[in-house]
Amino acid sequence: MKVDSITVYQLDIPIIERYELSFGTVESFQTFLVIVRSGERVAIGETTPLCGYNWEDCKSVQQYLMDAVPGVVGQDAQEAVNTVMETRGDNYFAATSLCTALEFLDENLCQNIPETDVPLVGIVSGSDLDVILESIKKQRSWGYSCIKVKVGGDHAVEKDLLKIQTIYKNFPDLPLRVDANKGYTLDEALYFVNGIQGFNVEEFEQPFPVNSWDDMELLYGNRGEVNIMLDESIDTREELAEALSRRCCNYVKFKLMKHSSVKYMVELIKMAKEGGLSVIIGNGVASDIGCYHELLIQAGTGCVLAGEMNGFLKQKQSILTMPLEFKNGCVRVGGIRNMDLNQKIVSQYLVKKETFS
Repeated sequence: MKVDSITVYQLDIPIIERYELSFGTVESFQTFLVIVRSGERVAIGETTPLCGYNWEDCKSVQQYLMDAVPGVVGQDAQEAVNTVMETRGDNYFAATSLCTALEFLDENLCQNIPETDVPLVGIVSGSDLDVILESIKKQRSWGYSCIKVKVGGDHAVEKDLLKIQTIYKNFPDLPLRVDANKGYTLDEALYFVNGIQGFNVEEFEQPFPVNSWDDMELLYGNRGEVNIMLDESIDTREELAEALSRRCCNYVKFKLMKHSSVKYMVELIKMAKEGGLSVIIGNGVASDIGCYHELLIQAGTGCVLAGEMNGFLKQKQSILTMPLEFKNGCVRVGGIRNMDLNQKIVSQYLVKKETFS
């Protein structure tokens, strides 16, 4: 299947409220869309860079796409996917928008996925306990059965512990996921894990910067009843193999933006499951496009833990003509749905547009 043309959009998508992470605050989604055309077929891919999560930012993503896209036009789509994956270097986020658009030209990619309701996790950030408790109350009324809590970043471990303990006191039956986004030292993480024993924490995610394998082993050996998950540390097959060989976690998070390719991500999920790891999927900083791609992967791989592909719910408006439907804590998934862009909304958010043919 030959690639006839590619259009790259850069958007600035407003979100409902600021999203606070240990390494910074997200004010809006700086999203890149890649639309690939081949005859009558049209497919779309996305990336929303999150500098601090990894090194990539809007400038690096734009530069990658301007360099890579012209060489893809005229190629066979599958050959182009192979080329992108072989030459992406550490441009994981940037390559995702191009690679997934090329992959979804294949109408059989997700054709056999049965219709299913994928549960999503709710999320709270910030430090105001009254605001957090009110937010959780609302989210439970919307059907969420699990909530993710952000911690770390200012080395205020006692405040983080108070946050978890307060949530547990008010919602003792609510499972919590706790994400430090690389914000702790080893001593802080050990102290924190000891303090959250018995507080219904499903897993504690990515306490340290990437490649902190020795610290991860020490923490895992002293985790008590708390499950430990890696996210930012696992981009490639080699990093997943390192985690498995060291036995330093029992959960792992996969995000399409880290792995660039649907097929590659599915391979990693299979590898993790065969290695005995529990799998969570999903990106909280992505638009409708990236979220739906991950919903398809979750449904297609049979992962059952609540997904974290809830970025589309943070947007003030959907960029699709047929927005994803969220109901009772779930999103209905099945097959390749209509992914047509709402051009009126897209034009409002448009920063730059360029077509290569």
